Amino acid sequence: MFNQTKSYPQAETALLRGLELKPDASAGHYELAKTYWALGRWREAAPHVRKAVSGMPDVASPHVLLGNALLRENNPPGALDEYQEYLRLDPGGLMAPGVRQMIQKTPPP
Repeated sequence: MFNQTKSYPQAETALLRGLELKPDASAGHYELAKTYWALGRWREAAPHVRKAVSGMPDVASPHVLLGNALLRENNPPGALDEYQEYLRLDPGGLMAPGVRQMIQKTPPP
């Protein structure tokens, strides 16, 4: 709820507490990654989105955030893989048009 209302400091506090109680909660890691990304703290977002993708490989949206993090880490081939995985999982999804644009802008391996 805090992420949806852009109350990111409150989201961070609540999500960190939740992950203390249940450290393997993939959805919690994804939400925390989104919080950190929104706060411009992508380095902190990256390990959480990796955990989210690892725990929920068939959920499309975390792949986009992981792709974005990989671009920040100067790993365009990895980012392309994640964007393509998103499109494989949810080709008509809300983020699909933007993901297709990112694929076009990302240099090939």
